[in-house]
Amino acid sequence: MPWPECAHGYYITPSHKCPWCFKGDVDKYEPVVGEGNGWLLEKGRLPCKRCGGPRHAGYGAFEGTTEEYWAEIAKTDHCLSCMGAIRCEREALAIYVVAARDWSDALEMIMECRELGIVQTLYDMLTATGTPNTDVELNKLLAGPTKRQLDELLAIYNGDVEPPR
Repeated sequence: MPWPECAHGYYITPSHKCPWCFKGDVDKYEPVVGEGNGWLLEKGRLPCKRCGGPRHAGYGAFEGTTEEYWAEIAKTDHCLSCMGAIRCEREALAIYVVAARDWSDALEMIMECRELGIVQTLYDMLTATGTPNTDVELNKLLAGPTKRQLDELLAIYNGDVEPPR
């Protein structure tokens, strides 16, 4: 679920509030431009290397001192959202690589995958235009079952059907 946005177009979360709407220190922040827009980056804080948003976004449940928290954030390269997206991309790519070797193994992996993000990413890969070297026939072969799995997972996610036991 996306966060609500203020009139200025910035996300409102328990720890992230627009300084213009909530009477904060406006000079303390700079808007994020690009994929991570909607976030404000506190000046001096590390940005996510993927989206440009605050690198610490999503890591709020840390137990320890403030210094320990920022030391841990400095060790990461991405916000929690991008970490999830990167994992989905890697898992989808792994299925795609298996498909090049044995499409039936890939089909089995698709049908066993219960993570919406991975299946959505794989479907996007299979239906993308690709390059002249893209195996269009293989992509067409796997796109149908991937779409069916995606629709099933979306139905579960939306609460339209009960998840399998």
